[in-house]
Amino acid sequence: MPRLKTLVPRVQAAPSRLTAQAGTPRDRGRPWRRRRAAWLRAHPLCAACEAKGLVTVATQADHVIALWKGGRDDDSNLQSLCDPDHEAKTAREASERGGFG
Repeated sequence: MPRLKTLVPRVQAAPSRLTAQAGTPRDRGRPWRRRRAAWLRAHPLCAACEAKGLVTVATQADHVIALWKGGRDDDSNLQSLCDPDHEAKTAREASERGGFG
């Protein structure tokens, strides 16, 4: 009986979402929570609602240009949004990114 050859694996590990992101480092954990709270205190109204002539309390600090698109993680790239506007923006970005946000 012929001897079986050892097969070389052809499957490679998928890259981690964290390592695959376009390179902007971001604040996480306690530093981000402090920064977010300070931002929302200084900018308490939803920017998207204000643009429509509405007054709505903001609950989310959002990156105007997503970090995965190369946006900066500083105050010049933040905006305050209400939950519905943040969810809509996140859904749009997820569809651009391929369904996962």
